Amino acid sequence: MYKYKELGSAGAGTYGTVTKCLNVTNGQSVAVKRLRDTMDGRRGANNRRHSEMMVREICLLRALNDNHVVPIIEAFRHHGHVHMVFPLMRYNLYKYLELNGGSLTVDVTKECVYQVLRGLNYIHSRNVVHRDIKPENILLSANGIIKICDFGVSRMFSTDRTLDLSTEMGTVWYQAPEMLMESTKYDASVDIWSVGILFTELVSKMPLVSEDTIISQLYGITKILGCDNCDLIVVDKYLRKHGFSLNLEASYTPLSQSYTVSKTAMALRKVYTCWPIYLIEIVTYCLQFNPVNRKNAAQLLDMKFFTAGTFLSRFNKEMKIRLKDDDARYQ
Repeated sequence: MYKYKELGSAGAGTYGTVTKCLNVTNGQSVAVKRLRDTMDGRRGANNRRHSEMMVREICLLRALNDNHVVPIIEAFRHHGHVHMVFPLMRYNLYKYLELNGGSLTVDVTKECVYQVLRGLNYIHSRNVVHRDIKPENILLSANGIIKICDFGVSRMFSTDRTLDLSTEMGTVWYQAPEMLMESTKYDASVDIWSVGILFTELVSKMPLVSEDTIISQLYGITKILGCDNCDLIVVDKYLRKHGFSLNLEASYTPLSQSYTVSKTAMALRKVYTCWPIYLIEIVTYCLQFNPVNRKNAAQLLDMKFFTAGTFLSRFNKEMKIRLKDDDARYQ
């Protein structure tokens, strides 16, 4: 830490603290993330788990290189704590929402999610699943360039879903149904579900469902969106084990006759009555109960929500200018 002068706190999380610092050797403003626990092995399994997460994050960030992934400048160990150094961003998307009254216009949402999807398209192409996409883990540079951060719970995944992955990761509000139901066979499509929830929060102030527990979250999602007949029985059985029920026997017809795209869109339209059609359409393809039916990041980027009108030609030109300015600022 000898070359970093502390300027103040930039935040704190479950696993560590972030401090604003000045690199006295080159004048660069940076954010230094410090693991809360030491790596001396004296504090048990929980400490080792936190250490493993940070080491994993360092390895992943060193392997990832994209305009929409936060770059790691260096990592080092000081007084037993692991430190990670990043360029200092202006704020995260959660703070940006607060500054804008809790929600964004559809046009600003389009600019933000477009960049998130570009970042995820790159991350997923490297067989990495983030597993914790939410406003707090999306940074904005001084010029409004989105940078996905916090890869502590990220993992490599197998495209054939043969690799077992933990389900106790991420934030409940943004977790896909398969993770809520403790399935260990999932892939990058869980991040796409999180993007769908992100859409609902950016435009409408709150995520689609925001319950306190995993079971109540799953129950809330199913009551709003439903699922296909087969999945509905499985979900009802799972919920009953935990004290919830969809009351299938009391109903002459299933909650949803079939979980088609049109029925999902109809369910979303009931909640978001004023949303434009292209916004409903893209969120529908994110929030498919069956992960096989979700579009991937590249497919979402090619949907009319982004391609209709002059948005792409205009915003891509703007991004080139912003990225060039950011490169000069953060070098």
